[in-house]
Amino acid sequence: RRAENQPGFRVDAYSGAMSICSAAHTHSRPLLPDIRALVCVPPSRIGETDSANAPVCCGIHPWECGAPEAENAFRIVEDAARAGRLSAIGETGIDRFRRDLPVSAQVDWFRRHVRLAEETGLPLVVHCVRSESDIVGIHASMRPRSTWTVHGCSASGAVLDGLVSRGIHASLGPRELSRPGASDRIRRIPADLLLLETDDSGADIREVHATAALLLGMDPALLRETVSCNWD
Repeated sequence: RRAENQPGFRVDAYSGAMSICSAAHTHSRPLLPDIRALVCVPPSRIGETDSANAPVCCGIHPWECGAPEAENAFRIVEDAARAGRLSAIGETGIDRFRRDLPVSAQVDWFRRHVRLAEETGLPLVVHCVRSESDIVGIHASMRPRSTWTVHGCSASGAVLDGLVSRGIHASLGPRELSRPGASDRIRRIPADLLLLETDDSGADIREVHATAALLLGMDPALLRETVSCNWD
């Protein structure tokens, strides 16, 4: 099956997935059986998730990379990743809006997370603010085998094209879907690289999926199937 009039959005390969709403990045655990989510937790809370039997990711957020406890926190992340307690590494990345944090330090920390993802074979959740060229450059130089997802992806036009040309997933949440140019943004993302999320918004991921389907002019159930396949 193929959606009409949706450049780059090919869905014919994903017609067999179960219909479920998937959130690629959130900070709150879903309670409904038709919702699955990758929950981002700080290192101090990894132990709380062991009995929940739900996918979690953990890393040193770029805002925290200058904190005195960052080294100890990263050791917790390393141990959890190597022990199979994580489903992904992150969020980690580069935030050029935060001028109080040296970009060079953020880049060093990001590379450490990339190496851990490569070692463990886990996907990488990327925080990217005004740093798309940095992320693309590091991806090109390190040539990772693991999957990268830029969460809360606000890039557009040629900048977005540069990300997805590297095979980097783009995850959109309620903020990105409500901004001007949202329709063009989501239509530029290839079907096999599109993910959806709630981040820390408190939004219902089912409403995020409905908004995305409306922007694409696409059947909501088919979009759920497509995103679900990308999430696996």
